[in-house]
Amino acid sequence: MEENQEAIGIDLGLLHVATLSTGETIENPCYLRHAEKKLECLQQALARKKRGAHRRKKAVKAVGKAHRKVRNQRRDFLYKASRKLVRTYGTMVFELCGHL
Repeated sequence: MEENQEAIGIDLGLLHVATLSTGETIENPCYLRHAEKKLECLQQALARKKRGAHRRKKAVKAVGKAHRKVRNQRRDFLYKASRKLVRTYGTMVFELCGHL
């Protein structure tokens, strides 16, 4: 396997997940925004249930499952984006925050 000697600088940001020194940006997919409607509906259904009830426990599981899906989507996106960068570039340099 051939090693790539190309180097790149990466600036992590708020509007974009990352901006590369080549000018490319990695956009934020906003998985939570896409799941907001479903989460709102599930959380309202949970709020209507009586504490200690069997159906409330089922509703809690449903809300947890929806949040878990968003977490897994984020993790998958970050893994794929980082793997692509590692495969493409030999050296990566990240910006340091001024307020550590």
